[in-house]
Amino acid sequence: MGGNVTSSKGRPARPRFFHHPVREDDTKGSRGWCSSMKPARPPVILSLLLLLLLALPAHAAGDIDTLARGNQLYAQGDFQAAGQLYEQLIAQGVEDSVLYYNLGNAYYKQGELGRALLNYTRAARLAPRDADIQANLALARSQVADKYETNSSSPVAGLLALVERWLTINELAWAAFSIWVLCALLWLLQQHLAPGNPRTLTQYALGLSVLLLLLSTVSLGGILYTESRWPPAIVLSPEIAVVSGPGTQFTTEFTLHSGAQVSLLETRGDWVRIALPGEQLQGWTPAATVATVAPGVTNH
Repeated sequence: MGGNVTSSKGRPARPRFFHHPVREDDTKGSRGWCSSMKPARPPVILSLLLLLLLALPAHAAGDIDTLARGNQLYAQGDFQAAGQLYEQLIAQGVEDSVLYYNLGNAYYKQGELGRALLNYTRAARLAPRDADIQANLALARSQVADKYETNSSSPVAGLLALVERWLTINELAWAAFSIWVLCALLWLLQQHLAPGNPRTLTQYALGLSVLLLLLSTVSLGGILYTESRWPPAIVLSPEIAVVSGPGTQFTTEFTLHSGAQVSLLETRGDWVRIALPGEQLQGWTPAATVATVAPGVTNH
């Protein structure tokens, strides 16, 4: 496979460690929350803090040690063994952008473009603003043999693509919730203000907040609906024949190559029906030849 995996600044990519390693005996959360918090807190605030802490990544000491051993093997050039350790962590339920990024690099070094692209894409979903991930994702995509136009001129599709480039699903959900709270506070405030400049400014701010709430909720709903209705997937095999029905006896409609991005439309036994962007071309292929970007997703 041509080209080297690079960082966003052109340096050879090196394996990375978890952003916020937390050992079992650590007294702080993954974002540095102090363990000596004051006990006198309103119940609502405590509930929100608990939700935040539960949402933050925490990694056991064993997970960190396994990642470190994988990184050492990667540095020694044993990309297959490194990848096996990374896959072991994923199988244990660890989900972290650094882990997927390292696994993508390991597969890329082994010449497995499809699996590299799959894991770069998974990493980008968890850390969409990470420059190194985006650089390697773009590099891998540039080497995919199948080039096709998406023909997506819809404003909603453009909005969803822009939001996904900058925010994770969780971040978008928290943004929508925060804006909703802001709208409620601004509405209550303007109800108690006398006519004049302060009330007018509050009404303008409320109008802007409602617009942002509309955009965030439409984006969140659109992304969730699209990914549940047509889950994105990546072709893993070097070449696959897409046939007209779920079986080897059907005729070949077209072929795809490693790294091609498709949508999963239907699962029937060991076969899946896939489509290219726009659903102009679709057909069946063995389920083992593709993998959904969201791990474990199927479409019946």
